[in-house]
Amino acid sequence: MKVLLKIAPVLLSVLSVTGFASIPPSQFIVRQMAAKHAAAKGIRVRSLVSEWSDGKEGAVHFRTATWIHPQNGTVRSFALDDSGRKLYAIERRPETVPLGYAILFWPSGRHLAFALKARGIEVKTDDELSKMTDESERQAAETSRLERFNEHIAWVIGAKDRTRKVPQLWIEKDTFLPLFLVTPGETEELYELTFEGHKSFKDLSIPVQITVKKGGTSILKDEVQDVAFSADSAEFKGILHTGYTELGQGASPEIKKLIQTYFEVLR
Repeated sequence: MKVLLKIAPVLLSVLSVTGFASIPPSQFIVRQMAAKHAAAKGIRVRSLVSEWSDGKEGAVHFRTATWIHPQNGTVRSFALDDSGRKLYAIERRPETVPLGYAILFWPSGRHLAFALKARGIEVKTDDELSKMTDESERQAAETSRLERFNEHIAWVIGAKDRTRKVPQLWIEKDTFLPLFLVTPGETEELYELTFEGHKSFKDLSIPVQITVKKGGTSILKDEVQDVAFSADSAEFKGILHTGYTELGQGASPEIKKLIQTYFEVLR
């Protein structure tokens, strides 16, 4: 009897994941996550980006400041030195941002679904599902499922590969906050992003720590310093030229490599 009592919680835990009777459509899951980004307009996010190597934080780092336009969602982001001087600048239209940025700030579930599909994470849209003949066909077409991620239970969208070496998105089951993302970069190399320490800033919940790995090895960590709901269209006056500033051109190769990686996957 004692043995049964001990294993009962384990069995219930397993059944709650593997025996979950109804998995919602992948676009519904994505839509619920995107809905949490409605407040991601007219904000400024500042963070510290550090190099990681062999599981340890390195000496190379820079700071970032990112503004999101309150009306059209245009993004202006800067890499800064410790004195706040600009090293690198970039402006992106919403449709050109990296997937690591989109799943944190995009408020449109429809647009986010298409962005995921473009990066190899198969989300079945409402239009695609409506053309299928019955519920059995719709369920067979879906890739979404429930799995464990550390202490969390997560919706997983993407190819069924337990090695996590294919494009996938893991979303916390109850809060619909992102936990883990595998996405190709500009050169099609896969990056693994882990999102931790979700914190609410007014009505916006974002992870305050993001670890980026490549080939299973940590390469950088992004730590949010603060979020301000004060970015208005005045921040976007004038033409911004993407690239290194005169000061940034003289930065070390290590700083430049870290900057390029960060803006490739997160901004």
